[in-house]
Amino acid sequence: MNEEQFKRSAALLSNFKTRSEITLEEIPAPQKLAKFAYALSADVSNGLIGEAEAELANGRFVILHEPGGQDTWEGEFRCVTYLNADLENHEAEDPSLPDHGWHWLLKALADNRCQFAAPSGTVTRSMSHSFGKLSTASDGGEIEIRASW
Repeated sequence: MNEEQFKRSAALLSNFKTRSEITLEEIPAPQKLAKFAYALSADVSNGLIGEAEAELANGRFVILHEPGGQDTWEGEFRCVTYLNADLENHEAEDPSLPDHGWHWLLKALADNRCQFAAPSGTVTRSMSHSFGKLSTASDGGEIEIRASW
């Protein structure tokens, strides 16, 4: 794949249509990971309007292409993703959440007939509890998935 072909492929991503509660934006791609790179950020809201609107998740998606490939990629292409989503505390307390998060990612790739190799990444769960003047803030949790394939 040459530079022009990669740019055409990236243009397909930039024109991707999503549901109204998902906002995609082209962002600067990493410059040192591969000869060609393209990146998008995503914000996901609850779909409500005005003061009732709330962000539920955010993330990034990067596609990399290195002619000739890289050994650790097992190919010439690599997708890299990061997502962070809010959780209820009882969800974040589940010790199997990281395993479920990783399974969700692999299942989504398989369900969408994605061809991929050498998947790797981390799934992190966190919880917060507020104290003092912040004690009126609601407790919450988050899941973070960093993955590449």
